[in-house]
Formats: sequence, structure tokens, C-alpha cells
Amino acid sequence: MNIPNPLNSWLRDLPGPYHDDREPGGPLDLIGLDMAPSRREIDSQTWLPAIAAVVVASLLLAGLRMHIVRLRYAVAEGVTVEQELLAEKRDMTVDLLRLREPKLLSVQAAALGFYAPERVINFHAPAESKPPFAAQPDPHVASAPAPVVAGSRP
Repeated sequence: MNIPNPLNSWLRDLPGPYHDDREPGGPLDLIGLDMAPSRREIDSQTWLPAIAAVVVASLLLAGLRMHIVRLRYAVAEGVTVEQELLAEKRDMTVDLLRLREPKLLSVQAAALGFYAPERVINFHAPAESKPPFAAQPDPHVASAPAPVVAGSRP
């Protein structure tokens, strides 16, 4: 029994593998046929840029990894130098504290020929002395006369 189907008449008129040659004018057997569009063949003009892009990307990735490794070595070297400098700073701090100790300082002074002074002379500066680098008034600039205060001598 043939049931009329408009799709069968349309597909029957198409030439190619969809036409049922077993039975002329019979129903089209669609079971097992792939109805998806056929795949387009990829030629060498399409593969070549894709392969080139993959090669360039892999080279860039390899360069990036090498740069990361170089940076890690530089950081490790910097950490080593920092640790050496911190150890040197600790040693210098210990030496400085030893030099400030009064007992060791007196022993080293005696070894170098220094001795305690027998007497100390103090020089007292006059009361009206000026500091050595005090600003001197400019003689070319006229200054106002000093105010007169009662009970003071000019």
C-alpha cells in the first residue's frame, strides 16, 4: 500500500543516490541514508595557514616558557645575594657592638698607645662671641636705627 507523500515525489525527481532504482516509481527508502550535508574536502591551501599558525603559537609558547625559567633563575640569584648581604649586615652589627664595648675599647686603646689624660683643659668661649658663619649685615643696605630703650646706653 502506497501512502502519498509529497516528500517522496520531490526526492524521486532528484538525480543521484537518493533515487530508488530498485523499484521505478516506488517509495523512497530513507532508512540508513545520511541526511546531513556532505563534508567539504579541505585542500592544502586551508591546511597550510592552520599548520603555520600552530607552529608559530608553539614557538611563542616555548619562548615564553624559556623566559619564565630565566626569570626564576634571576629571582633565585637575587634571593641568594640578599641572604649574603643580610649575613654581612649581621656580622657588621656584631663588630660595631664589640667596638662600642668600653672594656674592649680600653684594651684596644692601650694596645695602640693611648692612655688616660692627666688633666683636661676647658676653653670657655667669651659671652659675646658670634658663631663663625653668622650672617653679616650688608653694608650697602640702609638699616633702620635701633629703638631706644629706657635705661640702656647707646
